[in-house]
Amino acid sequence: MGKKGNTSVQSMVITQAIIICIISLAIISYMPVFRDFILFPKKVRVEAISEQRFKLAKQMLPEHGVIGYWSDCSNMHDYNCIAQFYIAQYALSPLILDRSAKQPFILGNFSNAGNNQREWNGSVIKLLMDSGNGVKLYLMDGKLILLCLSFSISLLTGFFLASLFSMRQKKSCLPLLLRLSIAVGLGFGISSALYFIHLYFGPSTNRLAIMETVLLVSLFFLYIYSLDTNSISQDSYEKPTKGSVYRKILLVGFSSTCVFALLTFLIRSLILPHGGWDAWQTWNLFARFFFRGGDQWRDAFTTLLNPHHPNYPLLIPATIARSWQYIGSETQLVSIVTAGLFTFATIGLLFSSLSLLKGKGQALLAGIILAGTPNYIILGSRQYADVPLGFFFLAALVLLSYQEKIPENHNLSLLAGIMAGLTCWTKNEGFLFLLSIILAQVISFRVVDSRKTNKYVKRLLSFFAGAAPVLALVLLYKWNIAPANDLVSGQGLSQIFIKLRDTSRYLLIMKSFFLISLNICPLGLLMIFYSFYLKISFTEENKRLCISLLLTLSLMLSGYFLVYVITPYDLDWHLDTSFSRLLMQLWPSIIFTSFLMSYTPEEALSV
Repeated sequence: MGKKGNTSVQSMVITQAIIICIISLAIISYMPVFRDFILFPKKVRVEAISEQRFKLAKQMLPEHGVIGYWSDCSNMHDYNCIAQFYIAQYALSPLILDRSAKQPFILGNFSNAGNNQREWNGSVIKLLMDSGNGVKLYLMDGKLILLCLSFSISLLTGFFLASLFSMRQKKSCLPLLLRLSIAVGLGFGISSALYFIHLYFGPSTNRLAIMETVLLVSLFFLYIYSLDTNSISQDSYEKPTKGSVYRKILLVGFSSTCVFALLTFLIRSLILPHGGWDAWQTWNLFARFFFRGGDQWRDAFTTLLNPHHPNYPLLIPATIARSWQYIGSETQLVSIVTAGLFTFATIGLLFSSLSLLKGKGQALLAGIILAGTPNYIILGSRQYADVPLGFFFLAALVLLSYQEKIPENHNLSLLAGIMAGLTCWTKNEGFLFLLSIILAQVISFRVVDSRKTNKYVKRLLSFFAGAAPVLALVLLYKWNIAPANDLVSGQGLSQIFIKLRDTSRYLLIMKSFFLISLNICPLGLLMIFYSFYLKISFTEENKRLCISLLLTLSLMLSGYFLVYVITPYDLDWHLDTSFSRLLMQLWPSIIFTSFLMSYTPEEALSV
């Protein structure tokens, strides 16, 4: 008894030490980020004082058009007032400043930086940005309402649909936080698809709003009808254990790491409101063509404009352009909010799913690792599509995992199919994921329990039924609009076979995989050690699930590896510029799989 008790205490102490190390490393990982921010060099050459003064406002405004102008120096017969107006006009050109018209955006140019008025020309306005030097950016109150409306329609559509698919005996079998997290990707996926259909059949002023309103109202009434008002769904989270020291440590660590992650996202978004390279080269660029192009929106897909990836799917640019259409003008606030919702919804999805499947302790620790990965948060702030893609990867795996707990409810497989289909609507890597997850499901069914063929066939059919409508939309886009894929169209079979026989390419790829993974995911080593120390929970009940998850991730990594082997681009350049992003696509799913398969500390002590 004494020896066993000492072993238990020792194991718990070691477990808590590992947890403290993970939390410490997660927080310390952000130190270079804040150091870089404090020491951020001013690389932009300033031609005049006015250019620097209006720089932040200019980054958040559209490239051209008309905006309102508001100043506390309003006497246009006064030389100083005239000079202030034309200096602002010079700095913001080709934007046109209008001192009288009620435009969606209003530039405030004040000598008194403390001006806090909220009315302009008799209209209520909302402060969007205060640069601290008297330059402020406002949005007409009506436009702000329309901006909120555009996001609300998408999120509510996703929430009602996720709730309907998870209904079981007139209650949702998924907790509220999990449904809210899923609603982000599902809602944006549906809204972007409707926007593309709206573009495809010719832009119309009211068609999009009518389609979305009819869908939302229909889902709302179906949701109300399906609810049992006398039996409200109870969230299936593990109840907190009183006096659990490591649980309290985890809660503090998770909260602290999320605060650092949020601050990092906001700071990086202020520094780069238009996002990183891929954002303004592809995603936001496509959105501008859709919004500004009118009937010529298909010009976005010429190889003259983007020779590298002219055939990328459209979930992100369609989502952004759709919100711009709602408010009638462009604002980078849309792309920043969209990126933020996907980034932090992924953390919420990881936490809520593991809380349901493995308990709150595992969920908190997994959340610390994801939120404590600065490269993931920074990638989200750069408005790249890799974070939304990683969200859909994780959502599909989570829903199929929970399907194991309620095998009779095939609606979860249907919803998982939709999420897997939306990966193909987000980036081309989604096709590899869809193939990988289908192969993994089929192989795991055959290996573990081939006798229950009928049950598994029903699940697969439900999965295909969910993915089919999205795939139909993607194929419509690929066949009728998008150019050929740059990775396969730029070389012949003979060149591909030569590369496949070149062993040096394999060695270089393996070396880069290892070094880049170690550099951007240092917490991964501690996570692996934690999982193996507490042992892998590989039982008869979860064997098929574990095999399918591991197979999906292995097939994805193998597919990435093969793409690098046959890439038409310089291999060093391709690895350096893309593998870190590919790893971040899989990172939430890797964390989910690791913690789902490992024992909790309580389970490990009882084994």
